[in-house]
Amino acid sequence: VTDAPSADIVLKVVVEPLQKLHPELVRLHVEPAFLQDGHIQQKYSKLTADTYTQGDYIFHLDSDCGVIQWNDDCYLQHGLPVNDFATFQS
Repeated sequence: VTDAPSADIVLKVVVEPLQKLHPELVRLHVEPAFLQDGHIQQKYSKLTADTYTQGDYIFHLDSDCGVIQWNDDCYLQHGLPVNDFATFQS
């Protein structure tokens, strides 16, 4: 088991490159870690994210995801966010 990367590494490797690409879209807000369960903490952060912005949309990038090259077509269509989903029947 490896330790999670420090916040400084995440800031330099993930956030700063995205801010350079889209400075008007990328802003980082760090929540204090007040919940012991990281899974619950990330849910709380997503549920309260709208209290930190006046924007119409919020883009969450989970820590287990990586962006090697931004492509607007993957996330935007006609200037609006893409909401991918799949339906299934049981």
